[in-house]
Order: sequence, then C-alpha cells, then structure tokens
Amino acid sequence: MVVPARNEEAAIGSIVERTLAAWQPILSDLSVSEVEVIAALKAQAERSGPLQESNDPDHPRRVQANTVGYFEAHRHRMDSPTIRRKG
Repeated sequence: MVVPARNEEAAIGSIVERTLAAWQPILSDLSVSEVEVIAALKAQAERSGPLQESNDPDHPRRVQANTVGYFEAHRHRMDSPTIRRKG
C-alpha cells in the first residue's frame, strides 16, 4: 500500500479521478476482475521504472504508485458483478 506523504493528500483526489476515467472502459467490462485491473496497473508501473523520492506528486511514477495502492486498498469495492446485481 502506498501512503500519501508530503502534500500528496491534496493531489490524490484528482489523481484517482483521472485514473478512474482512463480505466472506465476496463472497469465497466464485467469480465475483468479486480485482480486483472491491479495486475495491469502494476505491470504499467514496473515498465515506468522504480519510484524515486525526487518524483513530485504529479510525476507518472508517483501517480502510478498511488493508483496501485488505492486499488489494492479498495479491492473489496471492485466486485462489479455483485455491486451491479445489488443496484
């Protein structure tokens, strides 16, 4: 899990909103599980290279790390078939 640090709390909301908007086509596909979404996010983050302390809050590596942490922390909320059945 990635914990926001040093002024990242202010940016995390917009980062998550942009990420969710970009991933909406995948998330709306009921055949994609939360495990697959997290695996795809982690793979993209690995391709970008390791997070550096010097990366500012909007740096792609930091955004990716925060996004992976967010999705891992909220995995239980990503059970789309069950959520859609409940309305």
